[in-house]
Amino acid sequence: VSMPVSSPTAPSALSVARVSDTKHTVSFTLQASSSRPVTSYKVRRRTMTGTTWGDWTTVGNVTGNWTSNTARSFSDGTSPNRRYQYAIYVANSTGSATSASSVVVQTAPAAPTIGTATKSGTNIVVTGTPNHPAGGTGAVFLLYDSPNGGASVQVASGSSLPITHTSPSTSQTHTYTLRVQWPNGLGTTLTSGHSAPSN
Repeated sequence: VSMPVSSPTAPSALSVARVSDTKHTVSFTLQASSSRPVTSYKVRRRTMTGTTWGDWTTVGNVTGNWTSNTARSFSDGTSPNRRYQYAIYVANSTGSATSASSVVVQTAPAAPTIGTATKSGTNIVVTGTPNHPAGGTGAVFLLYDSPNGGASVQVASGSSLPITHTSPSTSQTHTYTLRVQWPNGLGTTLTSGHSAPSN
C-alpha cells in the first residue's frame, strides 16, 4: 500500500557563483525525506530589461526521486550586461514549493556611449549615455584622458553623467573615454571596456 506523501519543503542554501560573464553556477540543497520527497526541480531565472524585471523562466528541469537532503548544482549560461536572479522550484505528486530568491547577480556592464567634451571655465565637462540596465545598483562612471594622444589615465569618477575633468592642463590636448563599473552582487567589482573616444 502506497503511503500518501506531503508537499515538498522549499530548497535551502541557494547561492550563485560567477565562473565568467557567460557562465554562473547555481547551488542549493533539496530538503527531502520519505514523507516529503522531491521528484522534480526547476532552476528558474528572471532578467532585468531596462528598469523592469522580466517573468521567471525555467533554465533547468531535472526529474528524480530524492528522499533525503541533497546538495545540487546547475551551470547556467548567462550574457554580459545583464542582471539576473534565481529561484528553485520543487514538486512531487502532492504539491510544490519554491525557494527564496537569490541575490541579484550582475555581469560585466556595457561601456557608456560618450557624448561631447565641452570646456566650462577651467574644467572640461564630458557627457555620455549609460548602456547598462538602469536598475544596476552601485554603478560608478570612470573618466579617462589621453593627454596629447598619450597613455590613457583615469582623471575623474562619479555616480552619474555628465562627469567633469577639473582644471586639466591648458598646454595639452585632451581626448576622453568613459567606462563604468558595478559590483556583481557576489563580492567582485566588474568594469566595462572603454567607450569610443570623445571629440
